[in-house]
Amino acid sequence: MKILLLADYYQEYLNQFYQKNDCRDFKYQQHLDHLIDDYFGSFGSYYRHLQKLGHQVFLVIGNDYQLQNKWVSENSLPMQACLVSKKKIVLEQIRKFSPDIVFMGSMFDYYGEFLKEVSGVTKNIFTWIACPIPTDLDYSHVKCVLSSTSFYVGKFKNLGLNSHKLGAGFDNDIPSKLIQDNPKYDLSFIGGFSPKTHANRVKIIRGLISKNIKIDLFGYGLKKPIFFWQDKTLYNLYHGQLWGLSMYQTLHDSLISLNIHIDVAGGFAGNMRMYEATGCGSLLFTEMTDNLPQIFDIKKEVVGYKGEDDLEEKLRYFLNNPEEAKIIADNGKKACHENFGYNKRAVELTQIFTQYAL
Repeated sequence: MKILLLADYYQEYLNQFYQKNDCRDFKYQQHLDHLIDDYFGSFGSYYRHLQKLGHQVFLVIGNDYQLQNKWVSENSLPMQACLVSKKKIVLEQIRKFSPDIVFMGSMFDYYGEFLKEVSGVTKNIFTWIACPIPTDLDYSHVKCVLSSTSFYVGKFKNLGLNSHKLGAGFDNDIPSKLIQDNPKYDLSFIGGFSPKTHANRVKIIRGLISKNIKIDLFGYGLKKPIFFWQDKTLYNLYHGQLWGLSMYQTLHDSLISLNIHIDVAGGFAGNMRMYEATGCGSLLFTEMTDNLPQIFDIKKEVVGYKGEDDLEEKLRYFLNNPEEAKIIADNGKKACHENFGYNKRAVELTQIFTQYAL
């Protein structure tokens, strides 16, 4: 099967990556491989694991113009990669590769007219959505929408769309890339801090801090002055953005990793952080939802909490009993690697493609 994976990477990640990595002398494929070796996001892992299954796979990172310009040059196209030409170049890549399947992430600017053009190459267009959705999104030409939560799958089915659940996962190659050492952080949180999308998350974290529970914060959204209201409670514990292997290293370096789903998750557990934290050997604290026991054993592999008081009580217990925290974290790591590796997710993804493709 010929599969084209299409992703746009966070611009903050790309900026940080190129501050640390000089790829100017690389050819396109060498450059792409170097980027994938940083293990940002899921599409690089799907790229490699789908290849291991014998599929012919091409990964396009549409908004990485430094990388895209190398493809343009090597294919003698009379244009430069930039925001204006982004979709034109991606469409050329799709036409040249002529895939059986196109699978793309949650990049809503590609919907509508662009996917109409893609449908002239293949009718088998699969998309991934696990985040807030524009109300006027044009799903024309989308064969099936995949998501990691039942909430979104149900939402898409109610719209009359084909939709299928595909859980998030963890790349089992990552731990071998990390420095194996004792935890540097007792409790950490990595993620977004948008007042609009993460209001409940912000409330919970501020509550913990007010109760003198120290939590080291990493992520994005804390540099906007409008966020801080009257004080700098969160900012004083904030250490900046983390991406790729640096993020995984910090998860590994954390005794406990707090997870708080986005406000629109619909009460379902299943975001990426659950697998990233457990996969790196940190004790995952996450909301107690109806479906959490279907993913992890909440007595042996992770800790589920119900509300802020329960969270505080359980955090204090495990922060005072790090040996017990480490035992559960080790169990969670083992379960994550055995059940949710991208080697297995790639098999599931292939089965979904086969089920819905023409």
